[in-house]
Amino acid sequence: MACAGIWFQKEEQADPAIEEMLNQQDAILRYGAALMIGMAYCGTSQAKAIKKLLHVISTDVSDDVKRAAVMALGFVFVNNHTNLPKILNLLAQSYNAHIRYGVAMALGISGAGKAHSEAIKMVQPMLNDTVDFVR
Repeated sequence: MACAGIWFQKEEQADPAIEEMLNQQDAILRYGAALMIGMAYCGTSQAKAIKKLLHVISTDVSDDVKRAAVMALGFVFVNNHTNLPKILNLLAQSYNAHIRYGVAMALGISGAGKAHSEAIKMVQPMLNDTVDFVR
């Protein structure tokens, strides 16, 4: 989290550090890299950051890293919360509970205090999820 905060809204300046951390064997470092993407591109809705996070979600072997990458999407879309549900729609139906948890958190992060109806529709089924930490 400390590294993510340091790179807050630095965008491309953070890319070398992000790449270095994403290429590490240690999942904790890759987890930090996912959060760094979210903070570096916070509020930008930049396609580059979205692609990188979606790549991490689909390829990383660690559920913790996948969850952090989904949550980081919430930070990237914090100034454009109405478009996030479109991106998270399929992820909300994932078999992976960590991804579903990340979706709920990302919607909460990007839509805090905004009561966006699409986000609410996505979160409501999660209230009855079979996995306790998703509920």
